[in-house]
Amino acid sequence: QSKWFDAAACDVCKPWTEHPALMMSTKWESHRLKNGMIMVSMVPPDQLEKFAQVCKRVDKTIEKMAAGEKPTNLCGFCQAMSGLKMAGVEVEKVDTEFGSITLVTSENPETVKKIHQVLKRTQEESEKMAELMKKAA
Repeated sequence: QSKWFDAAACDVCKPWTEHPALMMSTKWESHRLKNGMIMVSMVPPDQLEKFAQVCKRVDKTIEKMAAGEKPTNLCGFCQAMSGLKMAGVEVEKVDTEFGSITLVTSENPETVKKIHQVLKRTQEESEKMAELMKKAA
């Protein structure tokens, strides 16, 4: 069983491991919507170009997966997101001047329940990671 967030062991997240300062200085938030969730990434201005480059690499891997290429390893978060995509969620990503906003939504009440389960776990794991980073600092 993969850890929820495990960039080093995940084919999708791996590009983040090359930029630990970017990963640590980016503020990540996830919030509940009535029909899904919203994920917000806020990046320090001097890291925005690097953030865009890493996101492009991540998106390329996701596109390959959507085209049928099977990844070798996925972290728990990417496994869950992949499952949501198979369940037919709508994913909309908007690049902003401070990072990005991603909406994950569905009109199907059962699928919305699945999105909310992924959100709950993501929030729990994000809190654990923030605590670990505080201790490490």
